[in-house]
Amino acid sequence: MGFNLVSRATNHTLDWGIEGMRETSRILDQSGIIHAGVGENLAQAGAARFLETSRGRVALVSSATTFAPMSRACDPAGEAPGRPGLNPLRLTENILVPPETLETLRQVRDALPGGPPGNGDPGRVVLARTTYKAAEKAGYSYEPHPGDVANILRNVRRGKQFSDFCIVTNHGHEPSWPDKVSEEPADYEQCFARKMIDAGADAYVGHGPHLLRGIEIYKGRPIFYSLANFFGDALRTPAGADMFEAYGKDPRVDTDAEVTAVEESQGYPVGGEYICVVTGPIFLKVSSQLADLSATN
Repeated sequence: MGFNLVSRATNHTLDWGIEGMRETSRILDQSGIIHAGVGENLAQAGAARFLETSRGRVALVSSATTFAPMSRACDPAGEAPGRPGLNPLRLTENILVPPETLETLRQVRDALPGGPPGNGDPGRVVLARTTYKAAEKAGYSYEPHPGDVANILRNVRRGKQFSDFCIVTNHGHEPSWPDKVSEEPADYEQCFARKMIDAGADAYVGHGPHLLRGIEIYKGRPIFYSLANFFGDALRTPAGADMFEAYGKDPRVDTDAEVTAVEESQGYPVGGEYICVVTGPIFLKVSSQLADLSATN
């Protein structure tokens, strides 16, 4: 199909454990496909990977905000070895509620036996490990982990120093996946994407929410907040026991295909807005602009 770069950091990176991650790496290496976003430790997972082309060298830095906690790669510390996994961008989620709702939540927190004491911030309540903040309207707000941002910025800077064209990708379902799908990106992402461009990225590509989001041109560089789905792989076999359980199926009676049918109809948004339309003439125009950008660097 012509793909030669793969962004690996997603919420499915460790669906089949470390063995599955390593086997995927082996197959990609064997196929001559450059991939970034996973590794035996954080340094490897976060590092830029490079594709040599006739037009110059392309760097890829891959990260994810949506992932299982133990999917996050870690560097060695003392006697502890490095942990294999993906390149993380951790987010702290805050739920925004009107002031009167926040006061009700504060009363609930204070009424619970052994409830945590107030933090002295009248605009913030922590209840059941969830942080609520006062705002004019309900919504979600995210704070990216400063250490993760700094690590990604350094890898982007290094990637650009060794390449002619640097691509940064981030896989995230926020805000509030899977409760509600939003056509707006999470509130942290515009600032984050612009920082990537400032650090040397020539393009920022967001993916994960399965629908189209906005496109911004910042300092002459494109920011794609989500390009939806290019295609879907219908060969979902074997399906793990957790998938059967999640969709109310019995592996002794039902089949992988029947689990997939329920997942596709209930577990994912449907409709034309969830199919990537950046194809044909539009895609060619964008590709031409990116090639022109590459030629000027």
